[in-house]
Amino acid sequence: MAFRAFLSADLGATPELRGFAEDLRGTQAPLKLVDLETLHLTLKFLGDTPEAAVEAIAAAMAAAVNGEATIDLALRGAGALPSLSRINVVYVDVEDGGRLAGIARKLEDELERQGFPRSDRPFLAHATVARVKGGANKDALGRVIERHVATEFGTKRVEAIRLKKSVLSGTGPTYSDMAVAPLH
Repeated sequence: MAFRAFLSADLGATPELRGFAEDLRGTQAPLKLVDLETLHLTLKFLGDTPEAAVEAIAAAMAAAVNGEATIDLALRGAGALPSLSRINVVYVDVEDGGRLAGIARKLEDELERQGFPRSDRPFLAHATVARVKGGANKDALGRVIERHVATEFGTKRVEAIRLKKSVLSGTGPTYSDMAVAPLH
């Protein structure tokens, strides 16, 4: 049986992120805020993945983090994708000196050997805070994002990367760990 899968570094909420989410909510823009307790950085989206592949993915994860120490990172600055003039996603930047980007490259290499296609998008170290569902109040939303382009949202420590199972529902996604590769 297949499940919707991605590889992540879990981040979770900070008081500053909660305040940012409240500012976003106050714009009255039609957006879907993520559950900040499950905030994460996606290292690779796998899509529909057979359960039989979990062992191979776990081996690829272990190889990608071999010799990697825990990562302290900063959540700093807000932005919008694809741009502030056409906001579909609101995110916060993740700064870690490029270490997660290096792990993401290793994951691409290891998983390609396992038969998974390489991503056609460049890796962007960010955590999605909200998805925008329409055009109303986008000017107010843009102003809030611009006010937070240099905001310090806190620091986090990444101690593992995780293969996540994502189950979508009307109330939002539910995530569960299918495999964990600890950083040392």
